[in-house]
Amino acid sequence: MGRDWPIAYEDLEPFYQEAEVKMGVSGAPNNGSPRAKPFPMQPVAESFLEQRFRERLAGSGLDVITNTTARNSINYDGRPACCGNNNCMPICPIDAQYHGGLAVDAAEKAGAKLVENAVVYRIEHDAQDRIVAVHYYDPDKGTHRVTGKTFILAANGIESPKLLLLSSSEKFKNGLANSSGSVGQNLMDHPSNGLTFDAEEELWPGRGPMSPASINGLRDGAFRSESAAFRIDISNSSRVESITRNLIAKGVYGPELERQIRFYAAHEVSLKNVLEILPNPDNKVVLSDKKDALGIPRPQVHYAMSDYVHKGMAAAKAQYIRIATMMSGTNLRHTPDGIYGNNQHITGTVSMGADAKNSVVDGFGRAHDHPNLYIASTGVMPTAATVNSTLTAVAIALRSAEHIHANA
Repeated sequence: MGRDWPIAYEDLEPFYQEAEVKMGVSGAPNNGSPRAKPFPMQPVAESFLEQRFRERLAGSGLDVITNTTARNSINYDGRPACCGNNNCMPICPIDAQYHGGLAVDAAEKAGAKLVENAVVYRIEHDAQDRIVAVHYYDPDKGTHRVTGKTFILAANGIESPKLLLLSSSEKFKNGLANSSGSVGQNLMDHPSNGLTFDAEEELWPGRGPMSPASINGLRDGAFRSESAAFRIDISNSSRVESITRNLIAKGVYGPELERQIRFYAAHEVSLKNVLEILPNPDNKVVLSDKKDALGIPRPQVHYAMSDYVHKGMAAAKAQYIRIATMMSGTNLRHTPDGIYGNNQHITGTVSMGADAKNSVVDGFGRAHDHPNLYIASTGVMPTAATVNSTLTAVAIALRSAEHIHANA
C-alpha cells in the first residue's frame, strides 16, 4: 500500500540527529526508534496523568511512550527548560519549545536577508529550464524580481504546489516541476477522532506539556493492507475552560458550578488518534477561480476519506474503549461517526520519488524538471505514516542543504 520513498532511513538518520541538535529535541531512550545515538535531551518530567496512564495500562500491550518533542527538559541553546505552562500550542510563552521564529533569528545572524511581506506570485525559468528569478508583490502591490543561482521553495504543502501551478509558461503549460502531472496531488493530513471520558481517579490534566505521551504499538502489521494504522495520543491539556463553558451553557451556577468545575477538571481526560492516510491523486491542491487581495488565485482543495480510513477509525474506537475500561472511565463521549479533525500535518503534494514520471522531486528535494530548484517542505514526503511531519521534513531539508552546498 502507499508509495515507495527514494531514500532509506539510513540516508536520513544523520540528518535526524542534526535536526534534533539544532532544534533541541527531547525523547524517551526506549521509544522504539532504530537510532544510533541518544536524543540531545531526556524527556520533560512526566505529569501525574502520564504516570497513571502508563501504570494502569501496563501489561495490556498498550505501552505509553513519552512523546519525542522539540521541547527543552534542561536549559538548552540559551532557552529555558519547560516549566509546565501547558500552553505548547500555539506557542510556548518562554521559548522552551522550538519554533520557526528561532530558525529565522539564527539565519539572519548567519547573514541571511529576510524580506518581510513579500508575496511571491511567479517563478521564472530560462530556455534551459533553469530557474532564474522569482517575482513578488510588496503590500502596495509593487512588483519586484529577485535573481539567484539556486532556488529553494519552502512554502509548505499547500502554497508550494500553488506557486508552481501559478508559474505556468508557454513551455510548462501545467505549471513548473509538473511534467509528471502530480504537482498538488496526493494531499495528505492525519485525520483524527477521539474519546472524552471521566477517569475513576483524579488526574488533573493541565500540568506540564499538553501532549505528553502516545501509544505507538498499534501502527504496524498485516492489517495495513486493508485498514489504516494509527497512534493514540493522550491529552494533558487543561480542561477548565471548556468544562466551565459547557456547564454555564447548561445553566449551572453558584456553588454547584464550582463543585462541578473542580470535579470534572480533575477527572475529565481525552484521547485522540493520529491516523495514516494513503496518497491518492484525487486528494489534491489546484488553483481556485477566487483570488486574494493581491489578485493571486487562491488554492482550492479536493479531499475525501476512503474506506481504508474509516476502518482505521473503527479500530481506534475499539482501543479507546479498552483504555477507558482500564482507567475505570465513565461518561464516554466519542467523536460522532464520520466526523474527523485535522492535524495540519500536510504531506504529499510535491512528492519525492525515483521516477520523474510520477513524482515532483528526487531524493534530495531537487525538482526533476529544473536542476537548480529545490523544494524544502513537508509536501515532499510521499507517505504520511502516523507521526507528526516536522522532524522528518527538517531532516530532509538538511540533507538537501548538504547536497546544494556540495554541488555549489
